[in-house]
Amino acid sequence: MGITDGRSSESPQNLLRGMRKNQVDQRQRVEFTNGGGIGMRGWIAVDLDETLAKSVKAQKAEGIGVPIHPVVQLVKVWLARGEDVRIFTARVNPKRGQVNAMRARRAIEAWCKRHLRHVLPITHEKDWDMTLLFDDIARQVERDTGRVFCCDSRENRIAQEPRTGQSGGTCQEQG
Repeated sequence: MGITDGRSSESPQNLLRGMRKNQVDQRQRVEFTNGGGIGMRGWIAVDLDETLAKSVKAQKAEGIGVPIHPVVQLVKVWLARGEDVRIFTARVNPKRGQVNAMRARRAIEAWCKRHLRHVLPITHEKDWDMTLLFDDIARQVERDTGRVFCCDSRENRIAQEPRTGQSGGTCQEQG
């Protein structure tokens, strides 16, 4: 398997156009424009590993992969529009050890400065002000219904297993 530079034919506008309004935010905090842009209150969380940067085999605190250019460009668009964008990663969780968390934070700051031209805030915690999460393993769940979008085979297997006293749903395919 060769190393790639993270480039893709997906443009930031195509990434945004591909998102459905009800998948992003049920509280109507997000407005789509014809140009595919987003205007919102709160902050946007962008996962580091496998979302903003390619994965690396050894996940040492300092090792960060090459940029995934469509997401990097999307972050740059948001920053240019004045959005509050933060790196969301378990790497800086102090439960991994204070030294590891500090090393990771310094490495992420340097990576951000090099590839985004800005040092973004970095966190491992979400709060009530987070309005959008970009993450390679997260799934969209419709508020108050449990309806899941963007499923993979593991989720469909779980939804189809018999349950005692519970009604099981199935994943909804994106249109």
